[in-house]
This record gives sequence, structure tokens and C-alpha cells, in this order.
Amino acid sequence: MKAEREEEYKARMTALEKEQEEKIRSMREDFLAKIKNAKNPAEKEKLLEEMGRRMKSVEDSLLEEKKR
Repeated sequence: MKAEREEEYKARMTALEKEQEEKIRSMREDFLAKIKNAKNPAEKEKLLEEMGRRMKSVEDSLLEEKKR
């Protein structure tokens, strides 16, 4: 019974990690597309800073989710 719970836990953690990686990848791709379409360096810098803040926030929330 303990082995079954451990397997189920591992499976859930693997699925959660894949979902988290997909969220981060999607967000990164969206920001990179916005940065590519930006007209001037100031706008690009602003987008990079926003991307950094959001990525950090998402990663922190995903780590919290994983701890639960």
C-alpha cells in the first residue's frame, strides 16, 4: 500500500512539473514575441523587466504549489 502511494505521488509530481514547465515556456515565448515586435530599446527593456518579474512570481507560486 505504501508503494502504491509513493508511485501515485511520483506520478502527480511528474505531471505537476510538466504543467509548470509548460506554463513557464508559454509565458517566455509570449514575452519574447512581444520583445521582438517592440519598436524601440526602451520598450524592449521595459518588457524584459516585466518578463523577469512575472517569471519570478510564477516560479515562486509554482514552488509553493509543489510544496503542498
